[in-house]
Amino acid sequence: MIRDEFQAFLIEGAQLSDNFEFPILYPCHEIPEKLISFSKISKVENINQFIHFYERDKDILSFYRNPRKFFPRISQFKGAIGCDISIYRNMPFAKQIDHTYNNRALTFWLQNHGLSVIPNVRYGDNRSYSFCFEGIPKKSVISIGTYGNMKMKDDIDCNTKGLVETIKQLKPEAIVFYGTIKEEMRSILSLEKIYYRIFDSFTSEFFKNRLDKTCPLFEGHNIGGA
Repeated sequence: MIRDEFQAFLIEGAQLSDNFEFPILYPCHEIPEKLISFSKISKVENINQFIHFYERDKDILSFYRNPRKFFPRISQFKGAIGCDISIYRNMPFAKQIDHTYNNRALTFWLQNHGLSVIPNVRYGDNRSYSFCFEGIPKKSVISIGTYGNMKMKDDIDCNTKGLVETIKQLKPEAIVFYGTIKEEMRSILSLEKIYYRIFDSFTSEFFKNRLDKTCPLFEGHNIGGA
């Protein structure tokens, strides 16, 4: 028996992109009402929500190594946001491409098993634009994770430029954000007439829930659009 060390089963039946041969994802046209992190799916009863992978790599690598083990539980949920193994701007370029391939392959595998999955866009600096959009369908709902990447000016500039390039290349139907976005990014979305929905990170939700729920600053998800 030949062992599938490279997890070729993840892309069985996939069409591959021209340059880097990433599996080409299917578009998604659903926008979640609620998100749950992958590491918490075994502990919740409410399955009427989308799973996300915006967590530390160590918390999602078990899924990467053995997705079949977790699929019976994942398939009970309404949908998911594509996998998000980290890409850092100071990471070797080849490693950024490798992680992007893994994210695409895992996302395609979930889609190919009938789950509604929103393609996840993960960009770095402008060098990453040569590969980070490859395999992601145009005019789809997409997701962008900003949690932990909006503290420093360089991070904010990177996310702002990345958003502009994302809209230019993918022309998304709508964007789901996990984490905060700055006013400049809101202005870009408004100018481009892009519908968007912002989900607070688990940490933000935790601290908000400790405050007075009547405070108008904390009325739930942020929604914007034309």
